[in-house]
Order: sequence, then structure tokens, then C-alpha cells
Amino acid sequence: MLRQGPKVDAVFLPCSGCLMVERSGAGGQRQVLAFLYAGYFLGFNTSSRFLYSVVALEKSSVLRFPAESFRKLAQELPALRDNIGRINNLVLSRVLDHLFAIGQKRAHARVAFLLWELWSRTSADGQQSAVHLPMRRADIGAYLGLTLETTSRAFSRLRRDGIIATPDNSSVRILDTAALQELADVK
Repeated sequence: MLRQGPKVDAVFLPCSGCLMVERSGAGGQRQVLAFLYAGYFLGFNTSSRFLYSVVALEKSSVLRFPAESFRKLAQELPALRDNIGRINNLVLSRVLDHLFAIGQKRAHARVAFLLWELWSRTSADGQQSAVHLPMRRADIGAYLGLTLETTSRAFSRLRRDGIIATPDNSSVRILDTAALQELADVK
């Protein structure tokens, strides 16, 4: 959908589906930076080039706004400008949480962190116990700084501890939200 490197010429707004944001190094290494759902803008950059790639993990719809027109509109509409500021603050907060998780948590707690993050974003009323996972386990590992094997063992441990169930590879059922929240170490 969006490749790392080209000139920033647009701002994007996902409306449905799940997108994966990733960055590749010169040596071919890959880091997954985020999993995005509806409502998260893409394309706000301090660089003139896209610093990341974006891949749709499932059927998704995305609105595209020409960057210059969007910037002008944001200057004219204070509510839009304020909303962009809130989004940027939310992104920064999530990046800091992500850094803490991969720097301080054991593997199963990192997976719990991701599951809690996805559940809290997609369960509007907090009652839904299922989390849809359109990403592969390798993508989850790349997001959390884990190998595929370690990621799989972490899921197994969460299942063994009765915190989650995995009816299939693309979904997780949360059995114990309090334990998941405690393990994820989120407030």
C-alpha cells in the first residue's frame, strides 16, 4: 500500500481493516512498528520522505488526502488541527509503551501487552472477549522483538496459565482480563 522511501505527498486515514507499519534497514532487517485500525492517520512526517512501509493485513479501506491540501485545511479548521495534535500525542504515548514493553518485559508479558493493546482498541464496550489477529506470529514477533519460536512459546504459556484461548491462528479469546491486564502492566 505504502512504500518506505517515496516523497510524502499524501495523508491517509484507514477506515476499515488492519494495517501493519514496518521499517526496513539497509541490511534487510525488518521492524514492525505498529498495527493500525480505523481512525489512525498516516503520513504526518517531519521528513520529506516516508520513513516506513504500510501493508494491509486484511481487506481494508483507506482514504487518501493530498498532503498540502490537508495541511491547509488543518490550518483553517481548529478542531481538525486539535484532533491531529491529540492523535500525535496518542501515537507518542503508544510508542513509549511499546518501547517499555520490549525493553522491560519477558516474552509472555510482551504478548500480553500486545493482546491488551489490540483488545482495548477493538472492544469498544470492554465486553468483547475475542481479539482478531490478522497478522502472522512472525509479524507479532517482529513487533515485540521476539523470534517466531519465542512468540509461539509465549502464546502457549498464556494458554497454559488460563489467560487466553486460541480457537484458531487468527483469533484469541481472553479468558481472564484482569490477569492479562496485570501481565501487560497497563493502567
